Amino acid sequence: MVLLLTMMMDRPSPENLPKTKLSVAGLKKGSVIKVLFENRTIVAEDGFFVDDFSGVDLYQRYGGERLGYGNAPVALHIYEISK
Repeated sequence: MVLLLTMMMDRPSPENLPKTKLSVAGLKKGSVIKVLFENRTIVAEDGFFVDDFSGVDLYQRYGGERLGYGNAPVALHIYEISK
């Protein structure tokens, strides 16, 4: 089992957040990825999977361009990938 913790910090454009591609070396097409604490799974492609990183600001932690979490909500996902 591999745990993968992800958080978008490079500030991609908002229209790209719903289809964010995450590359994982050795990931096989059809592998089931469990999104922990979200009651959902994702089916992998060959070497990557796609998830939605459109965030919802639950903490009002906006901090400007170089402070805090930036000007947009942050999405955090934790994945369990079974080998």
